[in-house]
Amino acid sequence: MALSLGSFAAITASRGVEAGAATGAASVDPHGFGAHDAQPGRDAHAPYAPGTPRTPGAPHAPGAPRTEAGTTPPRSVALPTGAGDEAVPQPLGTRWLGFLGAWYAVLAFLTVLSLPGLEVWARVAIALVAAVGAGAVVTTGLRDASASARMPLVAGAHAAVLFAAILSWRDDDLTVWAGTAVVASIGVLALTVPRAGRFVHVGVAFGYALVVLATALARGGADPLVVVCLTTCAAGAVAIATTFARRIPSREWHAVLVVTAVPFAIGVLQVVFERSGWTALSTAVIFGLALTLVTTARAGLGVVVRTLAAATLVPAVAVVAVCLGAQLLPMSGSPVVLPVIAAIVAGVLASADLIGDALGRRLPQAQARAAGLAVEASALLTAAIAVALALVRTSAGLPTTLLVLVILGTGFAVTALSAPRRYAWPLAGAAFTGALWSAWGIVGVTGLEPYLLPPALGAAVVGALLTARGRPAAGLYAAGLATAVVPVVLALALDGTDAALPAFAADAVAPGRAVGLVSAAWALVAASVIVSRASAPRIRRLRVLRVPTLAVAIVAAAAAAVQGLRWGIGLDPAPTDPAILAALAFGLLGAGAAASAARGLHRHAAEGTTLARTRWLGAPAVLIVGVATWPAIERDWFVVWTMWGLLLGFLALMVAVAARGLRGPTGLPPVPFLFAVSFVTAVVAWSPRDLRVEWFSLPLGLFLLAAGALALRRPAVDAPARRLEAWPAGWSGSWPLLAPGLVTMLSASVAATYTDPRTWRAILVMAIALVAILVGATQRLAAPFVIGIVVLPIENVLAFMVQIGRGIDAMPWWITLSVVGAVLLIIAVGYERRAGDDTGLAARLRDLA
Repeated sequence: MALSLGSFAAITASRGVEAGAATGAASVDPHGFGAHDAQPGRDAHAPYAPGTPRTPGAPHAPGAPRTEAGTTPPRSVALPTGAGDEAVPQPLGTRWLGFLGAWYAVLAFLTVLSLPGLEVWARVAIALVAAVGAGAVVTTGLRDASASARMPLVAGAHAAVLFAAILSWRDDDLTVWAGTAVVASIGVLALTVPRAGRFVHVGVAFGYALVVLATALARGGADPLVVVCLTTCAAGAVAIATTFARRIPSREWHAVLVVTAVPFAIGVLQVVFERSGWTALSTAVIFGLALTLVTTARAGLGVVVRTLAAATLVPAVAVVAVCLGAQLLPMSGSPVVLPVIAAIVAGVLASADLIGDALGRRLPQAQARAAGLAVEASALLTAAIAVALALVRTSAGLPTTLLVLVILGTGFAVTALSAPRRYAWPLAGAAFTGALWSAWGIVGVTGLEPYLLPPALGAAVVGALLTARGRPAAGLYAAGLATAVVPVVLALALDGTDAALPAFAADAVAPGRAVGLVSAAWALVAASVIVSRASAPRIRRLRVLRVPTLAVAIVAAAAAAVQGLRWGIGLDPAPTDPAILAALAFGLLGAGAAASAARGLHRHAAEGTTLARTRWLGAPAVLIVGVATWPAIERDWFVVWTMWGLLLGFLALMVAVAARGLRGPTGLPPVPFLFAVSFVTAVVAWSPRDLRVEWFSLPLGLFLLAAGALALRRPAVDAPARRLEAWPAGWSGSWPLLAPGLVTMLSASVAATYTDPRTWRAILVMAIALVAILVGATQRLAAPFVIGIVVLPIENVLAFMVQIGRGIDAMPWWITLSVVGAVLLIIAVGYERRAGDDTGLAARLRDLA
């Protein structure tokens, strides 16, 4: 069919020429067939006539008709011929049948290659010979032909090579030599396409060559590891040679690099599972390639490729060291190889500036900087992997980890000194800390403090030194100091419980951890005082560290409360009997440090800041004493009276704070907070039930009443807004100032009259209520008067409800009622005489302001 189509195209083409000559017409076929394929130098009306003289000024493009002016008319314009200037169309061209025949010939050839009657080697040979021949024809004889004429041969040649490559894998004896021929054929076919697209052929040929090489090695009996490594070596060697061959275009060079990355990636994965001298060899070749790519000044290498190559250098050297250790050492290579890798990393980091300068002399600034950063980043990643392997691998152990960390710490320190990097000193500190921990582990040291305090205090010292030199390092100082204290306080609180870590347990005999924390609190307070009073410039710069110092001091002082709690609940044996003595003494010691720190914070705070306005800085000191002693309560008279004495101390402090608040702004704890702590202390002291409730309710009420009475008699200077935190300062009137104390004093006894009726209790309540009425009437205070009036009938009703004579003696009770009634009558008569007859009851009640 292909031959028939070609013959028909040739015959009809000749007849078409004669018809065109007779009519003298010329037209352009819009589909690209026929007259537009006339050869250059001939008239369009006789494109195929041999011997036709050239027309001067004829267009050089095939099929371009010429006008009288020598220009080319549009394709849709028909040239006028004949007397009437009528447009006569040219007959349809038939060269397309020839092209179709060529495509059929290609298909026929491929069909012949698939015939089973031919041997495989014969079909492969025919396909490759035909492909090479077609490629030679296209690149020589048809170099200037149109694409439509070249395309069947080009496509057929590519299809034949592909067909031959596929057929070659059917016979093991044929694969290798046929693969070599296929690679050579692809090289010939690359010449048939434009230069811009030849990189595809280069990449395919190189990749197929590597596949053939690997196949030959595998069929020769090589181990799979050897196959991969040798293939990687071959690819790397070719890539290095291509890099130095400047005549190879950049696209072909990049294609070789991309193909080389495939066996390299396979080799990297294989190193994870198996290491030997072969993997060391292939990795060394890849290192050479990466080094070549980093240092080459050849144009066409982008910053991304160069950066990736730079990031491969240090890991490649580390892999070579690991593989050589696995090959040469009879035992596990971790104790030897990991320190070597650490030394390599340390050397690279210490030479960071030298490497950057060397790259800067050969490369553009941006690429040199990116490559230098990639080398440093890969070195740091390699260091992290080395440390992780030293910790994970049992064959390495703590001695190897210690050596690796010391080498890395030294390298980081040298880097910080020789090639200043902001990350170097922190990493050096982390490495030396890990080395110290490894040393503790080797000698069997346990506990939290040996592992925590050196790095934390080291960070705090570094922060203080930097601050003294004028550099902003308050955050580092605060973080180091808090890290040194907070975890130790938590460990003290959890020690001996289910949540405690056995490795961090403290000494069960002596409370050394708590004593150390409280001592540290006092030391921090003393340091703050020294810095505040110093006049040297560098010491004065440390004043910015007073806030974190005193804040951490308060946290450290809280260890006194934790230790008192442990003594109280029996987690630790108390040094005294009863335990409340040691708990109270130790609590006061910690509270003193916390109170001093709170005073320093408030005193040195800038005006208008939160620290200057708040009154809660001293609250931890009060809580430390309370929390330290509350759990030590027990059914013992000495313990109960000691707790009752502590209650009086809290209440006295409350009244003193109230008086101080009336004189002006203060940073002492709020009165309501102090009353709440006193109330909890009273409840704790009453819990053994050895003392009646009045031993606690009366002091609570009396002291609270005294605090309110101070504000009633002497209003506060510069009274703040009416806030509960500022009470009693800023408040006025008997209800907010006196009612809380009266209610606290009477409510417990009134309730106890029903639950535990006693004659003296009922008489006491009636007496207090009567006194409140007298004070309210004489001083014109509504709260005492009204509260007394309300309490009298309530107490009377409760007394009758408990059946007088059984819990309350009848005679004393009736005498009390008679006295109370007489006093009230006297008060009423006297008030009536002073006020006059014209004053009504409502007006008299309104007089009680």
